[in-house]
Amino acid sequence: MDRRKQLIVFLIPLLSALVFASAQDDSPPCDPILLARMAASCVGYLVEPPEECCQMVVAAVGLGYGDPVPCLCRVVKEPDFPATRLNIDVILKMYPICDGVRPVGPNTAAVCR
Repeated sequence: MDRRKQLIVFLIPLLSALVFASAQDDSPPCDPILLARMAASCVGYLVEPPEECCQMVVAAVGLGYGDPVPCLCRVVKEPDFPATRLNIDVILKMYPICDGVRPVGPNTAAVCR
């Protein structure tokens, strides 16, 4: 096999892996300001939250999952968030109601404190 064919045989799997990895990370970045403002739609809806509330909850809990400072921590620190009178624990309780799929353990809220 000549050098060019060897290089092609080596590069094709490498490029495929890079394309697959970039396709897996197509989630939008955390926008804590927007999500904190969306939290107002959650007030009073612990049983059947509206769609906008669920979008905020799933994004806040799901984005940055496993990061040192998850998206949820950044959302609750925004100045608009305290006006909703929600807290981390309420959002985490709403997460499975909103069909969130990430595992949420007891230490999830502790990471933000």
